[in-house]
Amino acid sequence: MKYYIAPPFGNHLHRPDMYSVMGTYTLLSRPGLLKSLLKTLRYSFHHKGWTNQLGLRNPGIEKGINKYYVQPHRRIISICGFNYGEWKTLAEYIRPVRRVEINLSCPNLGTKGNMGCPVELFDTNQIILKMSPLTTEEEIVMYMERGVRKWHFSNTLPIAQGGLSGKTLMAYNAKLIKFTLKEDKKAKIIGGGGVKNMSDVAWYRDLGCSGVSLGTTLFKPFALRKFTVLDEK
Repeated sequence: MKYYIAPPFGNHLHRPDMYSVMGTYTLLSRPGLLKSLLKTLRYSFHHKGWTNQLGLRNPGIEKGINKYYVQPHRRIISICGFNYGEWKTLAEYIRPVRRVEINLSCPNLGTKGNMGCPVELFDTNQIILKMSPLTTEEEIVMYMERGVRKWHFSNTLPIAQGGLSGKTLMAYNAKLIKFTLKEDKKAKIIGGGGVKNMSDVAWYRDLGCSGVSLGTTLFKPFALRKFTVLDEK
């Protein structure tokens, strides 16, 4: 099993045997990350997970690429575009990058599901699609037909307070993972949502995932230490 440190933690944390995901970067800067964090990041005791309304706050792809090249080993750049022109320019920026996550879902931008991406602009061997927990089977099949073989299930769940992370996602992810592997037995899937300990890692492994994403569990100091090597099933 491979480990992926999700943004924004991946912008700052790194462990030699894990992949740090940087971003998510948009073409143009979207300032206000610290303000949004202080204003909207909350723990929901009702939902037993963190909520946020960050809305992809980031310094823009140019600064992201420059940061990536400082130390590219085991780094992944996460990107998001808002229209065809932006996706095309982003594709040109990241062409030399070995691994790219395409973030299709942000509940805080007015879309409950996936925003869509012209994946034909990218080398499908290069990209991982990060999907909404509300992804439909039809969407998965559509991207499969366009050559996508690497997936990340999933981003946060849209609720009234913003995007929800945590254990709630696991039921959504299980359905998406099972369907994807039924359609493509060789698909590579990262499971993300509710991973707090090695039992959760094993749960995603047993569903057929080849990796797991570590997110809000990393709010706890030294949390990375509790995750150890686990072979794929």
